[in-house]
Amino acid sequence: MKSLQDLVSRCNKITGRARMLDEIINYVQSLQRQVEFLFMNIATLNPRPEFNIDNFSRKEVRF
Repeated sequence: MKSLQDLVSRCNKITGRARMLDEIINYVQSLQRQVEFLFMNIATLNPRPEFNIDNFSRKEVRF
């Protein structure tokens, strides 16, 4: 729990475990949305058929 708390800076002052986990989940979901947004922008700029965000999650992206 301490390692997760250290990774998410806004969790440093939260004391309850449930609230801290909620904040961490929200943070991770926010990061996922940002990654998806960035990949959509990249795909718009570079529309290659082999570019697929699903492949990225499996670390098989080819540029």
